[in-house]
Amino acid sequence: MKLHEITGLLLPDGRLIELSVREGEIVLAAQEGELRLVGAFAEALRAWLAQGKPSPLLGVLERRYPWLAGLSRAKAFGRGHARAALCRPLAMLFVELTERCQERCVHCYAESLPERTRMLPQAWARKALDEAAALGARWVQFTGGDPLLHPELPALVRHARALGLGVEIFTNGLALREGLLARLAPLGVRFCFSVYALRAEVHDAITRVPGSLGRTLAAIARARAAGAEVRAAIVVMKDNEAWLAETMAGLVREHGLAPEHVRVDFVRPVGRGRAVQAPSQVRVLHLPVHATTDGGKLCLAVDGSLYPCVFARWLRLGFLHEGIASVLQRAAAEQVGTPARLSCPDCRALARALAAA
Repeated sequence: MKLHEITGLLLPDGRLIELSVREGEIVLAAQEGELRLVGAFAEALRAWLAQGKPSPLLGVLERRYPWLAGLSRAKAFGRGHARAALCRPLAMLFVELTERCQERCVHCYAESLPERTRMLPQAWARKALDEAAALGARWVQFTGGDPLLHPELPALVRHARALGLGVEIFTNGLALREGLLARLAPLGVRFCFSVYALRAEVHDAITRVPGSLGRTLAAIARARAAGAEVRAAIVVMKDNEAWLAETMAGLVREHGLAPEHVRVDFVRPVGRGRAVQAPSQVRVLHLPVHATTDGGKLCLAVDGSLYPCVFARWLRLGFLHEGIASVLQRAAAEQVGTPARLSCPDCRALARALAAA
């Protein structure tokens, strides 16, 4: 494949890095940053992609930029691979159980609030789980709003586990009381907690709920004591970027999380996130790499809408009542989306390839 035909690099862990050529430079971009290759480094990558010729210079880049781990084993992704990539078997289903949340986070992509009470009917959630499992999905993430506020969450977790799905609950933890935890932990769920800083004045300013940091950290401690696997997600924005390193280190050192279970993401211009200032250091921070699920993803919203991503609210693929398989088949045929409107570099790379196919 010629270099001008390549729109991305597929890394061994399933991540897709956007690739473009600008005035002789090879530009690689991912959520963690952008890198411009010139001279010997650019030639080393060209040789690898054109001839499969390895170079120690690629290893240098992998060590210097952790988000490029696997570059020396990357596969070129171009026009001819576009349809196959979009038609990847479904691996991950995001289920938004409710629009309600006790917090009022300044950046919330779903614009959740305590006053919003709409919830996904249990029958709809079970239908989605059944269909996703039948299509080969391996994981479901229950999210919201805050999924702990849905009264049928334990029953839905049991149903998902009976289907053989791994389950993650994405939450602020404010509603994770002992009784609910006792019903969820034995089911083998994984919890992911939103943490914005380990300084109450910073975290609570983002959630706009005084005392929320202390309650979230207490929930993390309870979940770990119950034997559940625990992750933390840090969304970085201008309001908390100065404390990012401190927060990452503190979650590991003081709160017992494994380093690979501290996930860092950047605020997206979706929902209330449109009014939040992005961090200034997006292009210079070197953050841990977290492998994505190898396969396709789909989001089910409270109203039954199906989206390719929780952040792609503008791109409704269809509705649950049509059947997930039918919706995905139609989406694959339509080749929708433009790079400028997608929030993530891997989605933009895919869209560029689709547009050129």
